[in-house]
Order: sequence, then C-alpha cells, then structure tokens
Amino acid sequence: VESLTPEMIERVEIYRAPTAETGAQAIAGTINIITREGRKGMPTELKVGSSFQGGYASPTASLVKYHDAEKWNANYTLSVNRYAVPDHSETHLERNDGTVRDRVSNSHYDREGMNATARLQLKGSAGESWTLMPFVAYSQGTTPGTLQATELNNATTASTQTNNHFMVARLNGQWKRKLSSDSNMEWKFNVGGWDSHSKSTQNSLNPSLLPWTTEDSRTQDRSVNLGGKYANVMGGGHQWVSGAELEHVRRTQTILGQYNFGN
Repeated sequence: VESLTPEMIERVEIYRAPTAETGAQAIAGTINIITREGRKGMPTELKVGSSFQGGYASPTASLVKYHDAEKWNANYTLSVNRYAVPDHSETHLERNDGTVRDRVSNSHYDREGMNATARLQLKGSAGESWTLMPFVAYSQGTTPGTLQATELNNATTASTQTNNHFMVARLNGQWKRKLSSDSNMEWKFNVGGWDSHSKSTQNSLNPSLLPWTTEDSRTQDRSVNLGGKYANVMGGGHQWVSGAELEHVRRTQTILGQYNFGN
C-alpha cells in the first residue's frame, strides 16, 4: 500500500463481509483498491511536492499520461519518492537490585523508491472488454544510528545500521463479457511476486553492556491466481453470483543471525 500514490487510484471499495465476488480469503472482509482507467483529466499530468520533518526533506514526483480512442484506452503512472525521518528515544530502567540502566538511541530513516503502473483496456462488441494492469515497485532504505548505554559506572556506545531492499512485480488481467441484458461473465488472473532483503548490524565497544549483533533476512514470494465469475440479475432486486478460484503461493524465507553478549 505504501507504494501506491493517489494519482494511481480511481477508488477504494470496502466489503465488510465475504461475498461470492471476493474469493476464499475474504472471511473478515476485503479492501479493494482499483487503479485508474481511461481519461480522467488532462492528457499529461506532472506533480511535484515535498514535506519536511525534523530537518529532513521528503520529495515526491509523479507523471501520469492518458490515451483514449474509440476501441481502447490506457493510462500510465510513474512515481519517484524519497522519505526521510529522524528518530530519538530514551529508556530508563530501574531493577529490583537497585541497578539503573539508561539508553539513548539516535537514528534516521532514509528510503528511496519508484513505482510504475499501467492500465490498458480494449473494448469489443456486445459488451466485451479485455484489461491488462502491470505494476512494478522498488524501494531501498538505510537506517544509520548510534546507541548509548550507561549502567553503574560503565558506559559504552554502539553504532547501528539497517539496510533493506524491496521489489514487487505483478500482472493483472481481466476478460469481461455481457451475455444478456441481465447477466455477464468475467475471468481474471493475477501473477507475480515480491522479494525482500534486510540486513542489520550493531557494533558495540562493550558487548556485555550492549551486545554485538548481526541479522540477515531474505524473503521471496511467488503467487498465481485464476478466477471466474457469473452474475445474473434476478427478479425482486436479487442477484445470483457464482464463481470458482484457483491459487498457488510459494514463499521462502531465510534468517541468519549472530549475537555476542560478552562474558
């Protein structure tokens, strides 16, 4: 969700209960984010902005292009962003044995990213349409910082660093046809995956007071989804909806860590 920009979104639908249209994973409800379609503004839109927090700037820029013809329409969105924010925290801990430990943490989070999406729709005869919606997003971030600890007459400092990378690519497709004035048929597919890599280190001058640690985490997710739906408007304001859905998900995760607490 953080990769989406307002320029990409046409509307957001919220279903508070499962329905035949939302699949088997919608037991508690569904949030359906629908990207833009067709021409909704000027043929080309360029937006640039920035926010500031704690002395750090977070600029953003997005480019949206629209194309509209008799039988097809399309739009493309490219966004780049940078997000930076400082973080400061202090902890004071008093134990039952009378020892007191104080910790002071200072860091700042810096993330850069880009995302691109498109919606291509071809309209056929008799209420038939084909739609393709590719989506790609990439982001990388760093969180350098320092950690100070004091306990009794001991004091030490540790340097911290966290690096993370995230990449997602998906392709959505839909075929829809109106069978009659009261019924329609729809097929859709979704294929893609995402990769995530995060590595964090803490280098301490006194491991007994602040441990020396390193963690490396990698996650890969791949999924394919195919679904079909038939809908028919019945008398008395009722509607009959039936469908089928197939999904395959494969996820792998690797976590490596080393910890040194001294003597």
